[in-house]
Amino acid sequence: MSILSQLMFNDSIFNNFIPSYGTSNSWDISKKETGYELTLNVPGFSKSDIEIEIEGDTLHIQGTKGTEDSKRVVNKRFNLETLEIDYDQITAKCEDGVLSINLPLIEEMQPTKKSIKIS
Repeated sequence: MSILSQLMFNDSIFNNFIPSYGTSNSWDISKKETGYELTLNVPGFSKSDIEIEIEGDTLHIQGTKGTEDSKRVVNKRFNLETLEIDYDQITAKCEDGVLSINLPLIEEMQPTKKSIKIS
């Protein structure tokens, strides 16, 4: 399948670029205190119709609904390379035709205080 559209999102506050490749489902990404939230309009799709995968630094969202005569497809790829996302903590939900994906940032190591005994 050929790439139907290429969209670019520029988070000017953080100068992160997230290219998206795929069909023309509208989407939005917003910065939250603990990471990002990606929302994608997927009317008529349920959570069982959609697969979300991470391969390398690419988030891939795909799904198919309907018959050969009236097939609807969602196929999006987002490059997360410039974002410091904790891939193990990503969560998603699909309600009322909107897919929401929570992309939490990696928690920075907190400095700890430790006394070192001198021998």
